[in-house]
Amino acid sequence: ALLRASLSQQKEALLMKQHESLATQLFQKVDTDGGGNIEAEEVAALSARLGNPLTKTQLKEAMDEMDADGSGEVDLQEFQVGLPYVC
Repeated sequence: ALLRASLSQQKEALLMKQHESLATQLFQKVDTDGGGNIEAEEVAALSARLGNPLTKTQLKEAMDEMDADGSGEVDLQEFQVGLPYVC
């Protein structure tokens, strides 16, 4: 049972690392100026490119969920957490 739990934790850690890597790659593609933040329009464009275009209402909801600090933009850490809202 202990070995199974250890393998499960390793699998979960690997999946988290893959998620963070994917999120980082997507973020860097969208953050074309390299400023470290992306705006709602960039989130909408990315979502559309991924085959999931967002309505204005959905985009506002996604930004509200992702923009934890209320800056109006999403940084990499916020994006990693909020990626499911975009895909």
